Amino acid sequence: MMINEAMTSTPYVWVPNTITEALDMKRKLGLKAEFIAGGTLLQIQWEKSGEMPKHLISLENITELTGVMECKEKELSIRLGALSTLSHCLKNALIKKYAPLLQEALREIGCVSVRNRGTIGGNIAGVYGDLLPLLVALDAEIEVFTSKGYEQKKIVKWLEERKLNRIYEEIVTAIYLKKQYESTFYQKVGGREAFTLSTLTVAGYIEKDKEEIKEVRLVTGYANNETKRLFDCEDWIKRKVRKREDLRSLKEKIKKEFRPYTDGIASGTYRQKLACNIIEAKVHKILFGEKMKGEGL
Repeated sequence: MMINEAMTSTPYVWVPNTITEALDMKRKLGLKAEFIAGGTLLQIQWEKSGEMPKHLISLENITELTGVMECKEKELSIRLGALSTLSHCLKNALIKKYAPLLQEALREIGCVSVRNRGTIGGNIAGVYGDLLPLLVALDAEIEVFTSKGYEQKKIVKWLEERKLNRIYEEIVTAIYLKKQYESTFYQKVGGREAFTLSTLTVAGYIEKDKEEIKEVRLVTGYANNETKRLFDCEDWIKRKVRKREDLRSLKEKIKKEFRPYTDGIASGTYRQKLACNIIEAKVHKILFGEKMKGEGL
């Protein structure tokens, strides 16, 4: 690949035909280049910073990154190619069959034009996408392509790795989902406009076998901040909650663990209050089969 710096006074778009070629371009161009698919996330970033990368590496010609298909390997039900648009996933019959709550979440992302351009991979690759809390709650797995080849791991592990290492050379290729658990919830507050960031996104999953709580995942996300699992709250629910009255302490547990920032969209106090109310109501409904007074924030 011949690269002429003189060509990059305005963004220069490279269009590789294979995933290996795309990664090789990124390795050579480094921080001067960004991968691009739908481009909706990059547009937000450019509008905020006023800066654009010198090079754009378009993934649009790499056909292996598209499509939704059934997958029986490792008990995983469906594979979502990273270049699948949000609109395609919203209408897809397999997603409707296996993960209807994901389609509900997709309806809350931007407007039609954004969903027509935006991709699953693009929403995830920036590590702040609105879908991430739900995907973590669903225990989804992510597939990435690196210099070592294809790697597949829990999406929560991938997020932790990205937080520790901000300089990376990889391409998100797919998301794998099991059949959606019944005891899963998702709620997004604010930010449905085309390029408006969310006030708060909350998702969770609780697995209960008779009187035993076997698994809990509680996840938050908002604006340009990391998706966060509330591990202490999860552990407390599994160990301590056996009856309705036990949930009276849940809000204090959430306040202790979830300490959101204040920004131009909302105050940290408001986000914390939202998280407490939503999580308490959803957990109460899943564990004890009824709505709490005031649910539906």
